[in-house]
Amino acid sequence: MHHLNKSLPIQAVGRVVGFLFLSLMPFANPAQAQELSAVSGSDLYEVKRRPDISWQQLETPHFSILHPAHADGQARRTGRILEAQYDQARQLVGGQLQDFPVILNPRNDRSNGLVSPINFRMEVELHPIQGKVLNPRSGNWLEAVLPHELIHALQLSNHNRVGLTRLIYPFSPDFARSVHTAIPLGVLEGLAVHHETESVLPSGGRGQYPYFTGLFQSTFSTERQWSMGQLVHISSQARPFNRHYVGGFEFTNWLQNTYGPSTSREAISFYSRYPFLGYGTALRHATGQWPGQLYDTFVEDYRKQPTSRNTTSKVAQSSSFHILPVSYKGAEVRRPLWLSNSELLFYGDFYNGRPGFYRYNLNTRNSRRIFETRLVEDYRYDLSAQRDSLVFARYHAHLFYDQLYDSRI
Repeated sequence: MHHLNKSLPIQAVGRVVGFLFLSLMPFANPAQAQELSAVSGSDLYEVKRRPDISWQQLETPHFSILHPAHADGQARRTGRILEAQYDQARQLVGGQLQDFPVILNPRNDRSNGLVSPINFRMEVELHPIQGKVLNPRSGNWLEAVLPHELIHALQLSNHNRVGLTRLIYPFSPDFARSVHTAIPLGVLEGLAVHHETESVLPSGGRGQYPYFTGLFQSTFSTERQWSMGQLVHISSQARPFNRHYVGGFEFTNWLQNTYGPSTSREAISFYSRYPFLGYGTALRHATGQWPGQLYDTFVEDYRKQPTSRNTTSKVAQSSSFHILPVSYKGAEVRRPLWLSNSELLFYGDFYNGRPGFYRYNLNTRNSRRIFETRLVEDYRYDLSAQRDSLVFARYHAHLFYDQLYDSRI
């Protein structure tokens, strides 16, 4: 009986530790360049058997780059880009990497990059279909994706000499790194987009690409601006679905410019020591303001910016045009072209309507779908001079194979 009484506190501690481990495990999801989704059973980027091809390894001062033999040139370019960006990225988020695995994968048909805290590594897809959403001035795919993913890797490796994550790290490095993924996804992605915009190439990065920034400006210049939560949390029900990238970048960029370049690093370091206090408390430590106060100041500063970034609300008051009503909800309309004096052609995607090309009649104000399809990401298409032929590039997910897309003119 005496032995049983002594073991009870140990059992209780074990239950508490087990509960904390299970409750925090959902945060252990991979950070991706294109999409960082909430984790469910099928969302984790699994460790799979690599294709039976000739793999080689390239060592640099901080990275161990695994690549197929035929991608030797891309591997060397990867090493140069990562090493060139390493010190600047550390200035933004802290952390440290040594012999960090970087896997260049040529056997996937989807442009993407990721960093996983579990089996800590970076993976980058090398296939040739990339689109233009990351800003064509960023250079090629590697120059766009690698600096972004480097921010994720360094942030996950940020563990202070004292604090909770440092205490956990000797027992479970993967779990200690996963604590960082409890930070709102817009903060994680906003920092990475900020780096790819400000520190890589002039005029590069999504933060200097109108197709990306216009999503924020067109919403925030109206009365339907996003809340603080909408800026940094993922959207699965409302357009734009990459809202946390857009809003996270705008807020992070403002934060860095207003409170100094070390703001995010100080907040991340504080969070690494005391993650149970939340990232809002970490921001309070770094800036002296709570998130709600920061948001109010952010909105006020945005309203004071030159009219070049607030043209939407002013143009909407102009009498030189009027908005054509579309009979679908959540309309995302791209590049209308004239078919005749009374008809327009446009590509549309909606909540309650199928994606494809539509005709809009200005006299009846009715729209009619003429062809169902999905376009490549730049949404470019052209009509012949006679207005009887349409040329576009489709991009459809394969019916049977995951991560495989078909594209043709």
